[in-house]
Amino acid sequence: MNFRMNVLRSLLVLAVALVAMGAAAQDLEVRFHWSECPPLGEYGLVMGSAVQYKVFVSRDGGPEEMAGATTDTFFTLVVPQGQDLKVRVQGVDSLGVASLKSQWSEPLDFGHDGAGVPQVAYLQPNYPNPFNPETTLSYQIPEDLPAGAPVNLAVYNVRGRQVDVLPVERDPGLHQVRWDGRDNRGEPVSSGIYLARLRVGTRVETRKMTLTK
Repeated sequence: MNFRMNVLRSLLVLAVALVAMGAAAQDLEVRFHWSECPPLGEYGLVMGSAVQYKVFVSRDGGPEEMAGATTDTFFTLVVPQGQDLKVRVQGVDSLGVASLKSQWSEPLDFGHDGAGVPQVAYLQPNYPNPFNPETTLSYQIPEDLPAGAPVNLAVYNVRGRQVDVLPVERDPGLHQVRWDGRDNRGEPVSSGIYLARLRVGTRVETRKMTLTK
């Protein structure tokens, strides 16, 4: 039973920050997004499609608290500058059957220089995933990136061959780029697993993407 519960937990949604912007002098408005919840409920129950998501937060390492609920896979929080924030979500179907809660998101630090820009380069999971024919990748560029440091984002197949190179921004902050499921010649690629690889300076982040047709 413990093994099965661990498997279920690994399949659940993961909340990630997509956009952070100043909402007031001391606050930031942060938009979170996650994948749809699979039909796996608490205690091994089968659940229908989630019609609501409960959003939970932990502020500065404190106890879990419910921040609200939403009927889609987006949620906006107002975060005071200087606060560390983690988020996780729980899907609920039309009969009230709840999923296991997702794992906590990566801690997000909005405290340095009052800017709300993460200091570590990071590649978020693409959305949607699986996808057809296109998907969106979100990535973070830190403030302290040296002027000559390399920044690139490329797509590879499982054999390690480069399929496409995506345009990227060097400015500090959170950015998005779309991959249209085509190679560098503009030809549609076949169904399968692809790897998105972000390189920022010496840091490399890789995410697995699944294209289905």
